[in-house]
Amino acid sequence: MAVRVPYQHNGLEGVGVVDLAGGGVPMVGASIADIDDLTDQKDRISFNLVNERAGDFYRTYYTEEYLDQVYLGFTPASDVIRYFNFIEIVYLSFGSPKLEKMLYDGLALLFGQYYHIYVDDGFLEQFETQILLFKSLLLTIRICLSVLVGLLLAEIYWLFKERDRA
Repeated sequence: MAVRVPYQHNGLEGVGVVDLAGGGVPMVGASIADIDDLTDQKDRISFNLVNERAGDFYRTYYTEEYLDQVYLGFTPASDVIRYFNFIEIVYLSFGSPKLEKMLYDGLALLFGQYYHIYVDDGFLEQFETQILLFKSLLLTIRICLSVLVGLLLAEIYWLFKERDRA
């Protein structure tokens, strides 16, 4: 995961990309790369490893060959905050991080609390059919769950009504 942040590093100061997972910073010459550099300066990108324990694996993500195949997206901090606030409300640990991740991301998606990833419109045009299908499926699931909750409440109502008659 890479984030765009203000930085002070090796005498440099500004706003740029820091790769948290890779343990380093993408560079353009002697400057830390910013978002636009990852598309406009692909041929000049290098990776400055800051955390030696991360290894060299992430260097491959900052080559021109790899960046030619990448579409950049971004997520506003407010979306991430909303997502984590939702997770804090519903979270119960049951010991399996992978299963918890799938369950809670699914719930966040279902309830409209999952963060948005914004990309260029040109990228989305390639997937219009799939996007329409997935949005339709999500809407169908939401409607089915709403109907299920409504039927459950109606059943509870009728049970109490029958009990009061007896």
